[in-house]
Amino acid sequence: IVDPSKLRFDFSHNKPVSPDELAKVEAIVSKVIADGLPVHAKEASLDAAKAINGLRAVFGETYPDPVRVVAVGATVDQLLSDPSNAKWADMSIEFCGGTHLSNSKEAQAFALVTEEGIAKGIRRIVGLTGDLAKEAIAEGAAYTKRIDAIEKLEVGPKMEAELNPFKVDLDSAVISVTTKHKLRERISTLGKKIVDANKAMAGANKAKAVAAATQAVAAACAAGEKFVVVDLQVGSDSKAMNDAIGAAMKASPTLPTLLVSADAAKDKCCMNVGVPKDAQGAVDALAWLKAVLEPIGGKGGGGKNGLAQGQGVGAAKLADCIAAGKAFLSK
Repeated sequence: IVDPSKLRFDFSHNKPVSPDELAKVEAIVSKVIADGLPVHAKEASLDAAKAINGLRAVFGETYPDPVRVVAVGATVDQLLSDPSNAKWADMSIEFCGGTHLSNSKEAQAFALVTEEGIAKGIRRIVGLTGDLAKEAIAEGAAYTKRIDAIEKLEVGPKMEAELNPFKVDLDSAVISVTTKHKLRERISTLGKKIVDANKAMAGANKAKAVAAATQAVAAACAAGEKFVVVDLQVGSDSKAMNDAIGAAMKASPTLPTLLVSADAAKDKCCMNVGVPKDAQGAVDALAWLKAVLEPIGGKGGGGKNGLAQGQGVGAAKLADCIAAGKAFLSK
């Protein structure tokens, strides 16, 4: 299919065209457009035309005699006068009865926007010209600017929050496949950095949470307190909180413990309740958790072995949750 603003070309190829090959194709076409090469068309003897070096024709197609020859960058007479010239192989020369531009610059711009398999051994490319190509190029530049900004963010939750929708948007973007490939490579690099940062953060959160919980339990026991409430300040890291409540339970066989943490970025509060075996007759872990979650309408579960956990929306109400937890065991 060829129309004033789009072309579609199916061809035999046993594997996807590599990003480097696609970039080369796009660069070649863009250079031909920029060079402003004249487009010539003329009828010629079929046998004479078939002898032209670099000629493109459809295999198995029956052509009339004489046949219409279309060439970009050289006249048909030049081709026929020296048909074996090696440089013709670098030009676009074909049999075609359609309407063409008079000069390559009339295409204005080119963007190769898709490359895909449509059947076994058959690939398809789609390219845009004119205003549509310019729009695709401009859109690609906008996406490049957008990831430039993401790369300047601190590696962590904020970057991840910006990168995830960017990936979704990019999948459906009508831009050059070359630009899209480069952007995906940058996404992959940022994704690896985020994974590494999350692993490091998880390790730090665990150490921080366990230390805070065990120190608070020790202090509460020394002070003769009946229970302890600790704000771990590890966001919504449930793994760190689970490790911390386990450590708190081991630190005291009698002290009921409530661990809380707010995540402002996700606007949520997380709670872990731990009631050691020796205190389970006096304190119902699940009932305590429900009381803590009530200010934010949160949900949770558990109760087995004195452990319960839950969460809810409303990071700003953490203090209300803590107060509710204290009030429940102060009755």
